[in-house]
Amino acid sequence: MEKSLEKKAEQKKSQIQKIIDVSTPSQMLCLALTLILFSKIPACISSANTYSRFRKLENPSYDRESLEDFWIVIPCSLVIRLIKVAVNKSSHSYFKGKLQHKYSGETLENKIVKCSRGIFKVLYFTFTFCFGLFAVLRQTPFASPTMFGDGEMMYTFGSWPYTVMPYGLKFYYLLSFSYYVEDGIMHLFMPPNYDYWEMILHHTLTAMLIFASYMNGFWNIGIFVLIQMDMEDIWIGMIRVVMDYSSTAVVAILYSCIMISWAYFRFYAYVKTVLLGFSMVGRLATDNNTDVQPVINLLLITLLGLNIYWFILLLKMGICILKGKPKDLQNVVTKKDLQD
Repeated sequence: MEKSLEKKAEQKKSQIQKIIDVSTPSQMLCLALTLILFSKIPACISSANTYSRFRKLENPSYDRESLEDFWIVIPCSLVIRLIKVAVNKSSHSYFKGKLQHKYSGETLENKIVKCSRGIFKVLYFTFTFCFGLFAVLRQTPFASPTMFGDGEMMYTFGSWPYTVMPYGLKFYYLLSFSYYVEDGIMHLFMPPNYDYWEMILHHTLTAMLIFASYMNGFWNIGIFVLIQMDMEDIWIGMIRVVMDYSSTAVVAILYSCIMISWAYFRFYAYVKTVLLGFSMVGRLATDNNTDVQPVINLLLITLLGLNIYWFILLLKMGICILKGKPKDLQNVVTKKDLQD
């Protein structure tokens, strides 16, 4: 009876109160970083306008980046939302049958939604990873062996700022931007987990990175970042789908794929091609508006910090798997759960 009353009281809480309940000190740090990033948005917009204006005057025939390109974000975001809804509806009964022995009520519905989102992540990030690697990056001369190409990083800024855009570059970039816009907006209204502000921070800095790099002619570096982040999300989507009802062996295999791809793409390849290739060396090779350079560097370093933080959480998840008790570390909804 007491537990039933607690559940009813929890359901009556407003979204704001639920967010407050899961706002731990580490999440408050993420909120603070998010606010700092928001303060840098005017610098990104100002630099974008300056870059676009100068390039148009210098080389009118160049297929330059433009704010008008972003009109496609609205229909793309709507299509992404519709696909997510369709995946959820078509898979709802299947996951309910798989999970109802372990969960019930609102928790069951939340888990079903998370599994359907896992399916979408697998489909979406498989497409964007393959499209980005083969239809965009491999069509440039700077797809280095680190990123499974036969090009050279030294060519990355060879013809900057008039680097020839691969045919699929604008679609790839703006589709990625649309995903984070849609997912970020929907995240505001979802039942909050302990990583609520962490995900707000991630979506904010990712959207800012995409915008700032695209509008300042640094898409040649941005495609490296997008591809490097996409691969791991494929395996993360898979493990979320099967974690609660699959064997420990299957979960362990998927976990191994996450850790291997994470170590390679988000640490080794990211540091080598992006942080060293752009933040430290690339700045000396460009004549862009310097106001945006510190902003992009801040975004890149913050992203590395998040990758390290998530890697630590993944290590904790690995300990649970070794104990034979796979656990979704994101499935925490209250401070009491965190204490337990």
